Amino acid sequence: MQAAAELDLAGALPTGRLVVEASAGTGKTYAVAAFVTRLVAEDDIPIRQILVTTFTRVAAQELRDRIRLRLLGALEFLRSGGGLGARDSVEAALSACDAAQRTLRSQRLANAVSEFDTATISTIHGFCQRVLRMAGSNAQLAELGGSGSELVAEVVNDMLVAASTLAAQTWDSSRLERIVKAKLGNPTARLWQADAAAGNGDAALDLVQRCVDEVNRRMLSTLSYDALLQTAVRLVGDPEAAALRAAVQARFAVAVVDEAQDTDPLQWQLFDALFPVAGRGRLIVVGDPKQSIYAFRGADVNSYLHARASAERKTLSTNFRSDQPLLDVLNCLMAAAQFGPQIEYQPVQAAPGQQHKRAGSGAAVAELLLLPADYDSDLLHHSVVQKVRAVLDSDLQPAGTVARAARPGDVAILVDNRYLGRQLENALLRAGIPAVSGGTDAVTNSTACTELRSLLQALVWPAAQGPARRVALGWFGSQQLADLAVQDDAALVLMQESLAVWAVVLQRHGVAALGVQLLAREQTLQRMLAAGHGERRLTDLAHLL
Repeated sequence: MQAAAELDLAGALPTGRLVVEASAGTGKTYAVAAFVTRLVAEDDIPIRQILVTTFTRVAAQELRDRIRLRLLGALEFLRSGGGLGARDSVEAALSACDAAQRTLRSQRLANAVSEFDTATISTIHGFCQRVLRMAGSNAQLAELGGSGSELVAEVVNDMLVAASTLAAQTWDSSRLERIVKAKLGNPTARLWQADAAAGNGDAALDLVQRCVDEVNRRMLSTLSYDALLQTAVRLVGDPEAAALRAAVQARFAVAVVDEAQDTDPLQWQLFDALFPVAGRGRLIVVGDPKQSIYAFRGADVNSYLHARASAERKTLSTNFRSDQPLLDVLNCLMAAAQFGPQIEYQPVQAAPGQQHKRAGSGAAVAELLLLPADYDSDLLHHSVVQKVRAVLDSDLQPAGTVARAARPGDVAILVDNRYLGRQLENALLRAGIPAVSGGTDAVTNSTACTELRSLLQALVWPAAQGPARRVALGWFGSQQLADLAVQDDAALVLMQESLAVWAVVLQRHGVAALGVQLLAREQTLQRMLAAGHGERRLTDLAHLL
């Protein structure tokens, strides 16, 4: 397969389909934000006409934050007249024009910032919901078949029952159902009193609208993620749905699909129909097939490879996370690696300033430990502990700083399952090295959550003795089990007074302020760190707060 050309973020903007295929740490999210910023500023595409999708809600929120910050940064740079100095090639490209054009681009960016809430930056399923809304509720009801009429009848019945408890007004349910269906079929239509159900005009119009809103809400909530996608694909693929396709294409001039390696055939069918190769819309696909790990959730990397074949392909070959000596080793080890048909390793180079090794001076850049198939787990644990000790005995030089001694927090250990992570955490703790394993256990099942729940229950009613005694024996108190036999009322009163103070802090200043007060108490920290896994407890509590 022919190697992909390097993507120039300051070069010509894509006009058709473009695939950006690059490894982890090369700035794919950075590139997405750069594309959006330049499309807004240079091509005068309003932010509301740019669609950005990704795989998870967390990733969508990160994209939203990164794009907004990029827009703000570019706006600040252009408003300075270039006086701040271009921080990268993207800002240099934005300012490569005359003063009048810079003013125009600045105004476009300002509009994008002020209208940023109109941007569609969501998961693919979130986009499917938008397609269904644009299709109109009648199309959705048709997809539901007979259950669609049943849904309208159910909503009307529920609303009439609720209305009858508030007023003695009577309504014609069958007529109301017909009006609700008519309104669903034409969302922009305005209802007049003559068209409303029998009874008081304003009340009837309000009732119809509430029924319509509730039907829309229930239709979306009753569709599973799979059904949501399938419904959107069927609606868009309908030969009679030219108007819907045209409406979506008019609404979105550009679509950016991030984490594209985790998409499935149906999702690509949707994008193919809405942003065809021969169409006027632009489709930018960003991903890394080596990172396709969600096959168990329906992702199909072959769908991505198929889409890649119909587009111009570019790559990013600068890694911003690793030093050059380490990348040299990885490039050598992976030179001929294949991760599946048409999925090859792409060599990367370190960014400027990362050309030299900054950790473990004198030690090897990388080592391979070969263990027998029937190795004892203690051998692996011992090897890891020894390697971590060696790193901690060496110097570290973070970018832009002077050399210093390495710390436990500078070391990350990647494992393929949480059980091994817990085992290595315990081995390091036994060796006197502070360690915390991330694992996949829910923080809501942790000791920290139990302690915080007991505290919050006591804050609701500080004078109650039972909750106060539970807190007194926990992290945030000062008593021991032996103290209960003494029945020290003075100690209990002190605990209740502390609870009353904390309740006021929580009510007036919020959870963050309460957390600061709790962790500022030396006694709290001593109790949390007294037993093993103190670092884990602190981390869990910080996450909860």
